[in-house]
Amino acid sequence: MKFKRWKLIFYSIVSVVFLFCSCTGFYASAADGGNNGEAYDDPFGDSGIETSFENVGYYDVYIPYKLSLGDIGGYATSALTTGQYYFQGDSTVPKINEIMYPKVNLEFNKSGATMWGSAVKMDSKLGLNYIEINGTTFYIAAFPLGLFNYSGIDSMSSYAGRGANIGGAMANGFLLDVILTDNTVLHFIMGDAVGWVHSNADPAEDLHDASSAQDGIAYQRAALKLPQYSRFFHCDNPYHVIELWCSGVEGFYDAYLTGRSIAYIRVYDATANAKNFKVKHGFEKVVTEGVKGGKAMSNNNSSKADAASSIGMCITGFKLMEESNFVSGHAINESAIALPDISELQYIDREQLVSWADNISYAKDERYYTTPIKVFLFVGIIVTIWSILLYIAYWFDRINNFIELQLLPILTFGILQVSPDDKTSNYNDKNMSKKVIVHKDIVAVTLIGVSVGILLISGRANTIANLLINTFNSIF
Repeated sequence: MKFKRWKLIFYSIVSVVFLFCSCTGFYASAADGGNNGEAYDDPFGDSGIETSFENVGYYDVYIPYKLSLGDIGGYATSALTTGQYYFQGDSTVPKINEIMYPKVNLEFNKSGATMWGSAVKMDSKLGLNYIEINGTTFYIAAFPLGLFNYSGIDSMSSYAGRGANIGGAMANGFLLDVILTDNTVLHFIMGDAVGWVHSNADPAEDLHDASSAQDGIAYQRAALKLPQYSRFFHCDNPYHVIELWCSGVEGFYDAYLTGRSIAYIRVYDATANAKNFKVKHGFEKVVTEGVKGGKAMSNNNSSKADAASSIGMCITGFKLMEESNFVSGHAINESAIALPDISELQYIDREQLVSWADNISYAKDERYYTTPIKVFLFVGIIVTIWSILLYIAYWFDRINNFIELQLLPILTFGILQVSPDDKTSNYNDKNMSKKVIVHKDIVAVTLIGVSVGILLISGRANTIANLLINTFNSIF
């Protein structure tokens, strides 16, 4: 009887603890654990990956990187517009059955501007805007408002839904971590938001007056099949999740999205404007590779957090102690190799570098190397045919005793004509503007013309020209 009493007391204490956690914002969800890229009933939870900041509340948004547009729905099928912007899906019909791998797009370049009290700078290697705040480097981008659909943090509730406070999100500059499938963590500040009228959503929310819509464009959308992913990506081509502040998106794709995808976007209850955060040691740079934590990828969407992993989950306003608070851990942090700037190179090296860049540009644009070849081929054919016609015209003029017509002067614009006696020739006289030629002269002209034509047709002329140019450059 005494044992049963203690057992009852134990279960009562455990129940109270879990009830407390539930009421104070314990971030448990159907998505806790590893993200397998499929659909989750609740796409918000805790991946278990180590956080970048100390004692800051957060939650993870599970990105469905294996789903297609057709799986999620809510993408634009047409648009009403005032002419400021146009529906891009006309030129690229939505590939609704293809995987939607989270994409990025360009918003604008604000290099040199001052945001949240700090200067926006440009990463010259990747072409991305970044900013340094509280000893931490961040990229800047616009994110979809669907990231705020989680209701566990009261201070963020005004940024979700149709009446979202976009201006507040821009002014505050929420801190985000974009976490890739290989546990690479990228720091971001939310500098703007993808408006609700531009996001994938239920077509019942469509506007039918472009003049009252954001940017003068009112999208008409397909049915939203998975409402939990409403406003997770831009509804128009290229259906992106992130709008980078940059000069171009190619550098971001090459550096971060080659062979991997975006698995999570972690939303912190901290902002660049308030500067209410302290970065952990090893997370100061904009990118940290091989971050600890997380679980193995699951093949279903019903995984639950077990009791051991639940201890490390977030509670609103603070974070329960993890092992990292007692054991000093070090994340892998590889510094970039310091390469010389072009201004530090010698003149000949700079010239060579520019030449390489031009060659790469020309190789990417087919017109630069196919157009000259086509022109040489066309000229070569014309020259060859013209040379043969000169020889035929010579003999026509020699034997023509019927009509008053001479073809050779016509083909040579009056420069050449047949010798009356086939003996007198002034072909080599440079002082004569009109040449009287004999058979040996026309043979020489024809052979030279056909030879030049063959060189142009075969491409040998281009090879010889390049050889002469390279020889000239090596001498001077």
